[in-house]
Amino acid sequence: RREVTMELAKSAGQVVRLLTTDGESISGEVQCYDAAARMIVLRLPSAGAKRSYRLLSDECVQSVEATEVPLPPNPEPITAPVPDVERQAVAEKFAKAHYYAQLESSKIGVGVSERAQRIFNALAKTLPCAWRGTDIVVMDDVLVSPPYDATSCSGGNNASRARVQKVLEGELRKLM
Repeated sequence: RREVTMELAKSAGQVVRLLTTDGESISGEVQCYDAAARMIVLRLPSAGAKRSYRLLSDECVQSVEATEVPLPPNPEPITAPVPDVERQAVAEKFAKAHYYAQLESSKIGVGVSERAQRIFNALAKTLPCAWRGTDIVVMDDVLVSPPYDATSCSGGNNASRARVQKVLEGELRKLM
């Protein structure tokens, strides 16, 4: 990790090929590397008058390799000053995106079948659901256990359990 950071820090203005941790190869000219934000800005090859840039976290970079192939020059110089970035707004936007990403990832069952995940997704469209191990907790009250049918509902009062069973039966019919 330290070698990648040092390589990025000294490669401003150079054309490099980055290999990301997910195996993607990206070539471009390093415009800048911000060690505090741990971000790299690459100018990518682009056709026409438009410029194309990519921002990457250095955590996503597995390796950096300088290349001999230069990018074509920018078609026109930028004359307008680049506006300042409101760090607080960026931090808030990142926190919000992170919160929603965690919320979405909590909807993915661990160690459950594809059928169980589809049932969860169908229930979650109409009722608040969460995973508790391999069980689906609906409305913080009713537990739906494998094999995820109406007879496997437990907990809650009769009315809430009946509501979950009815919705579950309807969703199971749609999934079959």
